[in-house]
Amino acid sequence: MRIIDIVKKLFGGKFIRYCFCGGIAAIVDISTFFMLNEILKFHYFISLSISFPLAALVNYLLQRKITFKGKGRNFKLQFVVFVTIALIGWAFNASITAVQVEFFGVWPTAARVIATILVTFFTYNSNKLITFGKIVKEDKFNN
Repeated sequence: MRIIDIVKKLFGGKFIRYCFCGGIAAIVDISTFFMLNEILKFHYFISLSISFPLAALVNYLLQRKITFKGKGRNFKLQFVVFVTIALIGWAFNASITAVQVEFFGVWPTAARVIATILVTFFTYNSNKLITFGKIVKEDKFNN
């Protein structure tokens, strides 16, 4: 039995699978952010700008394979839409992180975790409805 099959059996529901895959991407995101911000002493905004796109790529590949099971004919279009939603999510994430750090004195890594949890609901629903939903799946942009 392949690892993907085990994950599918353990995490049957789409949102649960989304959170599992997103959790892996979040580990990539937060650990990269922590390394850049805490160890290499990059500003938290620069750290976020590097860690978030890396995690978005990991997240897209996992979501396409595990959560939404490769739905959609147009891989390139799906990826562009996913990245667009990720950029909007990044803007939300950066704003939430900045408010916490600058106005409330929250530790940047903790602020990133909180922001990531909050943004998850936006990205899940957007990707479910748009990226892996009927519009991109049926390639409505080219009709």
